[in-house]
Amino acid sequence: MQFIPKTEKQLEENRLLPESEYPFEVIEASDATSKSGKPMIKMKLNVYGRDRQAHIYDYISDVFMEHKLRHFCFAVGLGSAYEAGTLTARQCLGRQGYATISLEDGKDGFRTKNVIFDYVIPASEAPPEPPAEIPLLPVEPSAIENADVPVASNAVPEEDPESIPF
Repeated sequence: MQFIPKTEKQLEENRLLPESEYPFEVIEASDATSKSGKPMIKMKLNVYGRDRQAHIYDYISDVFMEHKLRHFCFAVGLGSAYEAGTLTARQCLGRQGYATISLEDGKDGFRTKNVIFDYVIPASEAPPEPPAEIPLLPVEPSAIENADVPVASNAVPEEDPESIPF
């Protein structure tokens, strides 16, 4: 058998996707309960790298990582489910979108792994953000003085008591 020998570092690098945005598909999803007893959805994603695929697990809940729950829903076309406040694992299964993948350093004897940093909301699915207070533009006094349009003065005209219609 012929092969190309690799260092441990090369083997580790080949096991992981580089940090970037990648397309994904939810290939497994199940309703679950967190260690603290809160409802969550456990998902297994197939992430499509340029030259290989990776399976990455992710957990979404409204108790922790609320932004990730919202971003996931809008990234995969479930924005209306998010707005209704109800989401099931079954709704997630087979959904596709884009996610930002990052690396999480290994701890407690585990190796470094790929994780979902966040989900990417396409512009077509992004809900409109409420407008910020619209600031009034300052008016330069010189522009008003030189304008051909008559400008009302701040003085209040005196009323003629004979012109009051009652």
